[in-house]
Amino acid sequence: MDERLMQFRIGVMVLASILIAAILLVTFGEWRWPFPSEYTIYIRFPEAPGVAERSPLRKSGIVIGHVTDVQLTPQG
Repeated sequence: MDERLMQFRIGVMVLASILIAAILLVTFGEWRWPFPSEYTIYIRFPEAPGVAERSPLRKSGIVIGHVTDVQLTPQG
């Protein structure tokens, strides 16, 4: 095999290994992905009967999220 071709293949394997290791580190490690796929929205309702933690949020019948926390505020 040509020496130059072998060096190219080894270089491609090294770059692929580094890329795969970085993806695994971000996926399973404690680092956060730089492009978040979710965000938090805070909403105040005068009344919200039946809403509790882990209740599904729907828009046009499609689940778009879930309730993470419910807090009662004093009337004022």
